[in-house]
Amino acid sequence: MLFRRRTSTDTEPNRDGDIEHAVNATAGGVDVGGVESCSGGGVEGGGPVGGGGPVDVEDLGPGSDPAVGVSGRRVNFGSILLPIPEQVQVQVQTGPDGIPPMVSLVTDDPGRIAVEVFAAPRMSGQWSQVADALAESLRNDGATVRVETGPWGEEVAAAGPDADLRFIGVDGTRWMVRCVIAGPPGAGTAESPLVATARTILSDTVINRGTEPYPVGALLPMVLPEAIAAQIAAAHQQRHLNESPEPAEHP
Repeated sequence: MLFRRRTSTDTEPNRDGDIEHAVNATAGGVDVGGVESCSGGGVEGGGPVGGGGPVDVEDLGPGSDPAVGVSGRRVNFGSILLPIPEQVQVQVQTGPDGIPPMVSLVTDDPGRIAVEVFAAPRMSGQWSQVADALAESLRNDGATVRVETGPWGEEVAAAGPDADLRFIGVDGTRWMVRCVIAGPPGAGTAESPLVATARTILSDTVINRGTEPYPVGALLPMVLPEAIAAQIAAAHQQRHLNESPEPAEHP
């Protein structure tokens, strides 16, 4: 299906797994709490959740700094700049060479939120097609699926025995944002704190599509900020040291 992360850490349930796989998709990732964060809040003005985001970086007002959100800093991941609310940790799952890192936001609600941006055609309405195919795929996987209307239009909510999922999509200018919300039963309802946090983040998100040509449905590349990349490198080095065999003792 188009607009799908084709990696071993796919946030969508696949044919070989079930809905719980999405909740555990970033198991083993590196928690990097302590990055610059900001309080939740939407982009000022009219629109969803009190704001007009996600917004294209080219549509920001003259002199606007895309790194500055409504009430704090946005973290720049290359193709997407995400506000990180308080009490939310960034978790990164690194993939094989050539596969963009996967970034999730882990909350105290509990649950996790992943925001991804894909290349899309100039015509609008792409998310509606993706949502229909996604709902069918989830039903085929045995989930109970509801298609509901949220601030940006269609939202796909799925419930399984042990976990809830909610998918929110937003069409932009040659891009499409997909937000995946995963948590324990009840966390995916429209009224849950986890969903409210996700909508707040989306409202203050900035997309940097760039001018590079990408196939429709391709995941736009993400770049880790230097501070986060350094923490991951340090964690990998420490893991390597911990796994190194002890030198043999000579009699």
